[in-house]
Amino acid sequence: MRRGWIYFVILFLCSVGCQEAGRKQFNSWLDENGNVKILCTTVFVGELVQAIAGEDFDVIVLIPPCSDPHSYQLVKGDDEKFRRADCVFSSGLGLEHRGALARYLSLHNAVSITTQLEKEEIITDGTTVDPHVWLDLSLWAKGVDCVVDVLAQKRERDRAVYKERGERVRRSLLRLHKKIRSLLQAIPDDRRFLVTTHNAFQYFSRAYLARDEEWLSGEWKKRCRAPEGLSPESQINTRDLYAVVEYILEHGVSTIFAEHGMNRDSIERLVDGARSKGHEVSIAKEMLYSDSLGTGVTHIDMLEHNARIIAEALA
Repeated sequence: MRRGWIYFVILFLCSVGCQEAGRKQFNSWLDENGNVKILCTTVFVGELVQAIAGEDFDVIVLIPPCSDPHSYQLVKGDDEKFRRADCVFSSGLGLEHRGALARYLSLHNAVSITTQLEKEEIITDGTTVDPHVWLDLSLWAKGVDCVVDVLAQKRERDRAVYKERGERVRRSLLRLHKKIRSLLQAIPDDRRFLVTTHNAFQYFSRAYLARDEEWLSGEWKKRCRAPEGLSPESQINTRDLYAVVEYILEHGVSTIFAEHGMNRDSIERLVDGARSKGHEVSIAKEMLYSDSLGTGVTHIDMLEHNARIIAEALA
């Protein structure tokens, strides 16, 4: 009980800090300085857009970095952001699915970063699409062309500038993609199995933990498991927990991972379940980032952090 109370206190303080920083940024963004105003739903989208837009546009993020984008509901002032924005970027693939937010994105013709993806690149769980594309940098880099096109429509004379910036961003993302894949592929094949709090790491596992041939065959799916679904607000049942415990036993998993901004209860129940079967498993000391970020943490920081923690724990 005490552990859960501490978790919610930390989450509340983080939320308050994020909201205060967001208010200051919003007031600055509203300044009439002649720049085109861009609204991005998440920090991941915002960083990509900002890197290409440079100082020619004023970019602001709607959802605070420490908030869960799956369950975000519009708050006071958000409607003003939409009214003031000259263009809106979203992550897409159902991430921003909450009623009011989804309606606003539709009304303002939001451009999805993930529209460039091919059908076979998008991961689905039955009828539900997995939106966590930012965890595979090779796919996230495909959003560069989309951003360049939209910015150039606003300032056609500078199209070449945005295209050049976009190419630099793309090369940077792909370099880090190769670096992370090389790091994690060095882990012995029979140890590259990832268990996390919720099912956010499918793109990551396919890109960095699976062998090349597993991508085509679909065998990459065996590389990751989680007791919670694609959204952290998904309900957990005993059957889901039991299935992950069996996965841990089958693959001899010795370390599992909690995630920032999420309750550890389900992960701790996996430890207890495995122990009841005679198998010891520990929770990694450092948590992974998936849907939300800590204060001052960038998308690049996030991927490098995740790769390092996973490599150290599994190898």
